[in-house]
Amino acid sequence: MPLRKKLILPCHHLCFPGIYRIAVINDEWIVQESKAIKLQQTNEISISLPRSYIFPRCFDYLKITWTNLSCLVQDLEFKMRVFAVPVGSSSEQSYYMEEYDIELSQQALELPCYQFDIIHAQFCFQIVSVEKFTARFSEWTRKCVYTENC
Repeated sequence: MPLRKKLILPCHHLCFPGIYRIAVINDEWIVQESKAIKLQQTNEISISLPRSYIFPRCFDYLKITWTNLSCLVQDLEFKMRVFAVPVGSSSEQSYYMEEYDIELSQQALELPCYQFDIIHAQFCFQIVSVEKFTARFSEWTRKCVYTENC
């Protein structure tokens, strides 16, 4: 039986960074195996905010938008996490505040302005995914915004 030289895999099989190897198996025997393939994390999902600060322009809602993945992955649940950064701290020293289930296809989430308190220097928004069956966690993107325009 001749081996195919070209194999097309659906993109959802290769959506996470890591080292992959593809093997062609026939009756429990490896017929052909690829070299190691290293995949980097894509920056395909990105968060957009209307300004680099929340106040004084936030009156009702802060609208957070994002880009969608070009490859639909059925088994991933996406979440938007919100972190508060205290005055005098870096964004790595933030406090976890809230988490929202999101559909990437909606491409936007509106959060009420009263959720953001000016006692914090910044707020950071992070999109993560959790694989439904394995609970594998992946961070896709994170963006911070100042609380006030100073």
